Amino acid sequence: MGRSARMGCLAALLATLAGCGEPVGPTVVLDSARDTGPPSILLVTIDTLRADHVSAYGYERETTPHLDALAAGGARFETAYSVSSTTLPSHATLFTSRYPDEHGVTKNGVALPADVPTLAERLSAAGWETAAFVSSFVVERRFGLARGFEHYDDDFAGADHSSALRSWQGYELDAPYDRRGAETTDRTLAWLAARKDDRPFFLWVHYFDPHSPYDPPAPHRGAFLETEDRTSPRHAIDLYDGDIHYADAELGRLLEATAAHAPLTLVTSDHGEGLWDHGWLEHGVFLYEEMVRVPWVVHWPRAIPAGRSIPGLAAHVDLAPTLAGLLGQPLLADPRGRDHSAALRGGSAAAPDRAVHLQRRHFDPMRRGHLRVAGSKHAVREGDWKLILSPGEQGFELYDLSRDPGEQDNLAGLRPDVVERLNQRLDGWQRSQRVHTAAPAAPDEDAQQRLRALGYVD
Repeated sequence: MGRSARMGCLAALLATLAGCGEPVGPTVVLDSARDTGPPSILLVTIDTLRADHVSAYGYERETTPHLDALAAGGARFETAYSVSSTTLPSHATLFTSRYPDEHGVTKNGVALPADVPTLAERLSAAGWETAAFVSSFVVERRFGLARGFEHYDDDFAGADHSSALRSWQGYELDAPYDRRGAETTDRTLAWLAARKDDRPFFLWVHYFDPHSPYDPPAPHRGAFLETEDRTSPRHAIDLYDGDIHYADAELGRLLEATAAHAPLTLVTSDHGEGLWDHGWLEHGVFLYEEMVRVPWVVHWPRAIPAGRSIPGLAAHVDLAPTLAGLLGQPLLADPRGRDHSAALRGGSAAAPDRAVHLQRRHFDPMRRGHLRVAGSKHAVREGDWKLILSPGEQGFELYDLSRDPGEQDNLAGLRPDVVERLNQRLDGWQRSQRVHTAAPAAPDEDAQQRLRALGYVD
């Protein structure tokens, strides 16, 4: 069957699915006479990439030349948030447009419940060929994100790893837990070269390299290294930036290989990294900006003018509805996020009263280094104000991000009126959550050992 015939069949399938319980619309919005049919879609998530270490977001080091070029040819959201500072909950939100309490994955090592629909499932049902290439055990198929993907590559055996360690914190790792970006790119490119299906594809590629341990390969290791003193915080930051530079180079290879398909491309991250800004090197513990502000770039010349910079607040719950808006059809029923497709096309941005909600997993009382960690943590940002609620820790924290972007000056005691207003908004949002009541699948013993070795479970 030729491409035109397949596209006709796909259009008919879309129309048929429009009558299903979770509707998929009948058409895809087309913006050019030469661009016909549904587009291929490329989603790239770069693990642990904080926005303010991306040169497209103003970082003084040129860490991301390929991502910068993609943004220049498309659009970037100025202020985008992951809803969590932990990998699996954030990815689950990207694929479901639900918050962690609603999709049931509030921490790593817990599988996405089978009754929560995913973006890959909906696109597969609508006729897209679906494939994923991931780089970390944390998003292995056993945790539910493989649903809807016809091909899911999470085989790390024999891979080049970011660390040669086989033990961590007293636990032996009996299998690799990650692979470097080059191997993930190689496998993706091999799949692209071998495919004979002329359906449009939905391709998810996950890079793990900016994640600790920071160990970029040459020549990226020396790209920003100013000191070999491993006890210096600067050393860790320099290597982290080198890892970003390496992941960006692999992104460049991927973009070059997929360019012929003219995909609708989305690039973001699951969370940021502490880098000692609040006394913590890595992530998962706090909801400060360095851990939850992420880049989000969208490129699609068919519909998105070059050089767009989208103001206002955006979040991971917005990705699925925004993609649906760009395609001109609904995908997930009752998404929790907002559709930014009009802003991407050149229209107005999100309403200024939009609030972004954030949550951290629950920790039993424990100490992480000099930090005491206990309970859950929630936050809300509205305009320039951000309120963090930390039961059992600091209580309320209130920051004016317009004058204190580093969140160093807690104004909770000086502005009780703002605390009260935002706390009411946070309380209303929490009450509106349809908490997933079915017990998510717990990790098996092998998964628990490997996650615990990585510091991902207590």
